[in-house]
Amino acid sequence: DIPDPITEVVKHRQNNYVNTMMYTDRALKAFFAESQKQEWFKNTLFVIVADHSHENHRDYDFDEKNFHHIPLILYGDVLRPEYKSKKIEYVTSQLDITPTLLAQLSLNSSAYPFGKNSLNPGANRFAYYYFFSGTGIITDSCFAGFATEDRSVIRTDCKDTVNIAALHKINDAWVQKEYDDYLR
Repeated sequence: DIPDPITEVVKHRQNNYVNTMMYTDRALKAFFAESQKQEWFKNTLFVIVADHSHENHRDYDFDEKNFHHIPLILYGDVLRPEYKSKKIEYVTSQLDITPTLLAQLSLNSSAYPFGKNSLNPGANRFAYYYFFSGTGIITDSCFAGFATEDRSVIRTDCKDTVNIAALHKINDAWVQKEYDDYLR
């Protein structure tokens, strides 16, 4: 639901979604143009992130890593100079946003045990994801999705079984950690 008329941008069933993305871009541009005129702008960090991915005109399946790829934009004059205009090319997760921001403020992030400081060069580079029939792990080198029912590999781009086995262990540990947290 957007105030603009829907136009055919792509010849695909997700044309309305693409129109929504384009509207969002225009709305953010207008918001930031107005915000920059405000006194509080110079002391504000803007965090822009999608809450999840969506079907799109590329037709990624739910168990594919690209289906779970979402934008995260940190914007504002308060960013440290070394992070301004920096594009992060490695895997990170929504769960890492809060610990990353707290680390920049030198604040304790122990209340967020599922996340990590994404800007720490020594941090493990992975993201856990779930879909209707399973869970998966994405790393900088490959990904694997596993079925909940029998733990089999549903989809992967890992080139060898050693990587798949390593991701399987991380995935199982993550599922166990989630379950333990739920029971607390």
